[in-house]
Amino acid sequence: MQEIQRLLKENQDKLQRQKEEKLILILNNDKVREILNKYHWNEELVRDNYLIFDEYYQSLNGNRPLTIIDSEGPELQMVDIEYLTRERNDILFLNNFTYSDIAKDNEELSLKKQPLEINNDNQEFIFLLKQLLEGKRKKGFFLYGDFGVGKTYIMSAFANDLARLHKKVAFANMSRLARKVREFGTDKLAYDKLFRQLQTEYLILDDIGSETISEFYRDDFLFTLLDERMEKGLITCFTSNLDLKGLTNHFRYDKQGKDQIMRSGRLLQRVMALSDSYCLKGKNRRLS
Repeated sequence: MQEIQRLLKENQDKLQRQKEEKLILILNNDKVREILNKYHWNEELVRDNYLIFDEYYQSLNGNRPLTIIDSEGPELQMVDIEYLTRERNDILFLNNFTYSDIAKDNEELSLKKQPLEINNDNQEFIFLLKQLLEGKRKKGFFLYGDFGVGKTYIMSAFANDLARLHKKVAFANMSRLARKVREFGTDKLAYDKLFRQLQTEYLILDDIGSETISEFYRDDFLFTLLDERMEKGLITCFTSNLDLKGLTNHFRYDKQGKDQIMRSGRLLQRVMALSDSYCLKGKNRRLS
């Protein structure tokens, strides 16, 4: 029995010496030191998480790049660097939105993996949109069509791709935007901040013509926004259930029903100066 205990102790001592020798190699490794410095970790933490650091150390000589991250929990995590990079990029591109009303379900959309079933006419529009994405066009689009044909869906994908290319982009739903402008009232700081967020490199105004309008919203806010973007040559796109004639009528009358065709007309001139009109055809995707 004593002999067995002696052999067990010798084996344990041997394993401990091997572990200590391995720890010295791990702690002296440049890649490990980088991780320790990044998270301000000490050598004691390496000892407490020996198995994780040992696996990472062994992976350095392999083809599968791994790293160790602070999971903000009781234990560290080792992850595949390629997976971590993709995951972080999927999150970080959202930082390029200065303003966004894109639905959560649409945040992963991309023109590169477009699942829409669209006819040949709409394929032509996707081609033109990709040209705009690649900087081969200098004018936006006024995309109109029936309810549910995919206007918001496609332009959400376009906006996401712009953000992935590190372009600054704003995507605003017009009903929500008009409501914000009304709510801000005389709060000049909030109003000015909103205006700055929309005066970015690329702006997509979604569902224009759906909003409840006021003279201030039409003449002071929206006209000024589009006029400045036209002067600066900033790319602006629109989606709408109305064609240009219908949009003219939408902005034509004030709350009292007074005809203000001149003011509506000058606003539509900015829309047309900023964009080329395109009708998106198809079935109502919401009903299919």
